Amino acid sequence: MLESIKQINRQGQLSVGKKFSGTYVKIREYEDGSIVLTPVEIVTKLETRLLSDPAFAERLDRFDAFTGEHRPKTTSIERLEKQLEARS
Repeated sequence: MLESIKQINRQGQLSVGKKFSGTYVKIREYEDGSIVLTPVEIVTKLETRLLSDPAFAERLDRFDAFTGEHRPKTTSIERLEKQLEARS
């Protein structure tokens, strides 16, 4: 566990570092003045419905299998441009 001491600025802000940039946190304030920040993930209702849908889960499994069998290939932009020009 890492510990550090930080000062809260005049606007009431505290910088926790760039590695937490864009992170959502739950703030828990205790009666003694202690504050605990806990990183959280926000999941929308749509995402929750999709993740609980068996048909969607099956499609994700098929996609994972496809990407496992079809690795990305390096593309030559110049060659691609020539192929497209030849079709025109």
